Amino acid sequence: MREMLDCLVEYLNTNKIVKPLIKNATLTLSITSDGEVFFLEIKENYFLSITSTNKVANVFLIGEKEALQRVFNGEVLLRDASNHGSIILKGSLRKILLLESLFVLVNANEKKSSFLPS
Repeated sequence: MREMLDCLVEYLNTNKIVKPLIKNATLTLSITSDGEVFFLEIKENYFLSITSTNKVANVFLIGEKEALQRVFNGEVLLRDASNHGSIILKGSLRKILLLESLFVLVNANEKKSSFLPS
């Protein structure tokens, strides 16, 4: 899970399509999978993958590694995965839509293959 999140963060930080979307955005995403908790933070137009934070997360994402990978790869929309019960998603609609937009835009731009490790 750590490797998957690090690859996602690296890709998001180098993607020119995403940068205008997060210009003024701040967000802390808590990701729980297989008993581990990771955080994805958007701050000052930059993505960070961190193992702990003193901030309260805005969005909580809980699920199996495979379900999360399908969401990160754009195979399944974030809210669809939540509605079907493959992940648990909690947060404000605005923050959830921002995350979903990021995943969709990144994956629409990456047509050849997944940028995430299997």
